[in-house]
Amino acid sequence: AFAWVSMVLVLPEWRGRGHARRLLSAALDDLAGCGLLPVLDATPAGRPVYLKEGFVDAWTFTRWRRTAGVLSLSPGAGGGWGEGEREGQAGEGVRVEARPLRDSDWPHIEALDGPAFGANRVPLLRQLAGRARQAAWVSERGLGYLLGREGRTALQLGPLVAEDDEVAVALFSAALAACADEAARRDIVVDLRDGRGRVAAWLGGQGFVPERSFTRMVHGGNGKAPGDARRVCLVAGPELG
Repeated sequence: AFAWVSMVLVLPEWRGRGHARRLLSAALDDLAGCGLLPVLDATPAGRPVYLKEGFVDAWTFTRWRRTAGVLSLSPGAGGGWGEGEREGQAGEGVRVEARPLRDSDWPHIEALDGPAFGANRVPLLRQLAGRARQAAWVSERGLGYLLGREGRTALQLGPLVAEDDEVAVALFSAALAACADEAARRDIVVDLRDGRGRVAAWLGGQGFVPERSFTRMVHGGNGKAPGDARRVCLVAGPELG
């Protein structure tokens, strides 16, 4: 019962003339006619425009970036695995197994992602899995999954659905190890939901640096976004949700 508004773009020399507002108004009118709740992820520059159009804040996330060629600043995570199933070493001595995604995992991924995102987006997730197979991992105990995609300038990891931070770190560790060759040539970016402090600390130890913030917003209501944010560790990106 909701729809995603994304990529509201205006050339720098044409900003401040109301173009973004007119584009957004047209989209809102269209979605209202369909009975759909508009949802979006706003940059700091776009948020004031959306507030004036009746959007309200739901929750926030931050983009983190690791520059190409930067190595982990803290030891351990992601090393010493065999050629078969790999294991990520999570915090506090808790060992969580992670392995590459299999076709048979999709029903379970749907069961994890639907409550977190608020809708069935398996066709999109399957497409993402095909864009960066080395970044597609699941936890052996069925507690989370991670996908990624190769962009024009960077490799983006996400979405990552795992309510437990140890599971999230294990999946991160596995993906970073599998993408080591790629990371030597291009940046890696992730969009981490704010409030995942232990995961943020781990990212800092892997050479990631916070870059910019985003706010998930919904049109009207009490600011309750679809899905369950507690299950979300990484979003797929502001243009994908």
